[in-house]
Amino acid sequence: MSKKTARSSNLGYATFSISIVLLLCSLFLLLYLHSSNISNILKEKLNILVELTPNSTVEDSEKLIFILKSQQEIVPESITEIPAEEAIKLMEMSENVINNIGNPFNDVISFNVKSSFYTEEYLQEISGILKKYDFVSAVFYENDTIKNLKGNIKFVSYFIFFLAVLFLILAIIIIYNTISMKLYADRWEIKTMQMVGAKDSFIRMPYLHKARMIAWKSFLVSLFGMFLVIGMIAYSASEALELLRWEYVLLTVICILLLSFLISGISTFNAVNKYLNKSVSDLYE
Repeated sequence: MSKKTARSSNLGYATFSISIVLLLCSLFLLLYLHSSNISNILKEKLNILVELTPNSTVEDSEKLIFILKSQQEIVPESITEIPAEEAIKLMEMSENVINNIGNPFNDVISFNVKSSFYTEEYLQEISGILKKYDFVSAVFYENDTIKNLKGNIKFVSYFIFFLAVLFLILAIIIIYNTISMKLYADRWEIKTMQMVGAKDSFIRMPYLHKARMIAWKSFLVSLFGMFLVIGMIAYSASEALELLRWEYVLLTVICILLLSFLISGISTFNAVNKYLNKSVSDLYE
């Protein structure tokens, strides 16, 4: 393999490594920024069920619905009455079972709580209020789901961040070594330019230009990868688009663009400075 081919191959590795770093960082940022939004939307989709007693009347159901609608913490359009007969259909119970044991269900009122009020304290409070009525048999709600979801999002986010850090270290090493190989080949030319009075900024320019090209290529590859992941998620679960906040996506794009230039720029700048500070005798090493 020629030196030119080796350098080209190393530049490809550097671009690929930074692309992986940027993609992982973008996924981490998207998850981190959307974690509250995901949690809030899920909160408003979790049904709270109020089971009525077997001897409850239509008036009791209407009274309960009126009470729920008067609560500002509850989403009014989410209040739904589920008759016992409909519960059988939902559970897909066979006719033989129904004939043997009868209808095991009571009428149920389902509703959702606004995300800002979905706390353990409020759920216990509304449960206590509803249970005071004689026609209410039980109140069922789920709070562990939210806690588990937050824990899972945090775990996945930090795992992605950990991978990003590993690839970041790898990318910096590859870029540094790639530029160092190029600088080693050009070391006499660099020293000659210094001796004739060329400024360090002038000598750095072609190497920083190469770093900018690597940064742009890495950014575009990672951007394609990020939108590919978003598209795949949206295709497999169309409701995921409800969670997407485009201002967060734009912020993520800006962050990975800046990061791509920082990674390649700082690595290249340090590598070039190393050779600019070398004496003539050091160049023989």
